[in-house]
Amino acid sequence: DTLTDKNIKTANIPLCVTKIGKKAFKNFKKLERVNIPQSVKVIEEGAFQGCQKLVTVNIPNSINGKSLGKSAFQGCKSLKYIYIPSSVKKINDKTFKSNEKLIKVCLSEGLEEIGKDAFEGCQSLKFIEIPESIKMIENGAFLNCTVLSDMVLKSRNSCIKYNAIPCQVKKFV
Repeated sequence: DTLTDKNIKTANIPLCVTKIGKKAFKNFKKLERVNIPQSVKVIEEGAFQGCQKLVTVNIPNSINGKSLGKSAFQGCKSLKYIYIPSSVKKINDKTFKSNEKLIKVCLSEGLEEIGKDAFEGCQSLKFIEIPESIKMIENGAFLNCTVLSDMVLKSRNSCIKYNAIPCQVKKFV
């Protein structure tokens, strides 16, 4: 179930919470900041989808494995920076899709897979460094990232699917 007061600007998730449920904050149009404590182990599908004013969110290292749900932050058009801790093994499909102002993504060593369309439409993302631990970059992972021009791929044993890397990437190391 979702929360009912969609006018909140800051969400301080209580320490007793271990999971942010499916679509819990979906389309909270005024939400700007989310503080997620270490007690949270799972962020489910669409949890913050469509939070257009969300600028700040911390993903704690208590989120592990594949527990960062599909479309969890899709359409958070004001989100500028995101740090993925080493405990996260997979960025699921469409997790950060259509985050137009996302300019910096820090992917930690330990990340193994970037899902389909994970960063599609992140039109302000110019550079990304992908850790050595990556094993799979799915179809369209960076599709329509129109200013993405530099990419560092530290792994030499990755499977990169069709259309994962946009054509305009000029520097691929």
